[in-house]
Amino acid sequence: MTVSETTTPTVVVGLLADPDLPAEFSEDLARELPDMLGRETGGRARWQVDTVTHALVLDQHGTLPSVQIGQRAMIDQG
Repeated sequence: MTVSETTTPTVVVGLLADPDLPAEFSEDLARELPDMLGRETGGRARWQVDTVTHALVLDQHGTLPSVQIGQRAMIDQG
């Protein structure tokens, strides 16, 4: 491990997608995003993009509780 690897922060981004085609798209995007984000930020951080597939269901108000779903996914993924 080089000195720059130990001083460069790692930013973790999570993508949450419905099963099937949305999940496939999310996985493709997750492979491309780290390089794209690295270029856009001048290499000031290393980027890790994780994906989670989860059925996204509307709540009783007809909205997608994305924050709660994301928090649950983070806990489940560790």
